[in-house]
Amino acid sequence: MPSRFRRLDGALADLPVEEPMLLTELDGFLIGLIVCPEPIPADEWMTVIWGVEVDGVPPFDDPLDVQWFVKAVAARRDAIARDLSRGKLQPILDVDERDGEVL
Repeated sequence: MPSRFRRLDGALADLPVEEPMLLTELDGFLIGLIVCPEPIPADEWMTVIWGVEVDGVPPFDDPLDVQWFVKAVAARRDAIARDLSRGKLQPILDVDERDGEVL
């Protein structure tokens, strides 16, 4: 996994939800949002990512963490949209470290 994704992967794993979204799942989720025929406001889909069910309040103690997380997710979404428009999408996939096979 490229280093630019490690912090986002760790932030997803640290979310206080029963089953946090994996980075590979986030990628698929963002791809789905991009190709959706009707735009969905970020305040609606961001709560799905961080798993908050009450008032859409992000589960971070520090407002800077909220800001970083939102920017990191938005940057990945923008990169996916750019790659899709160029026909060069390379989604993040889980790879078996034992044999290099895509899971």
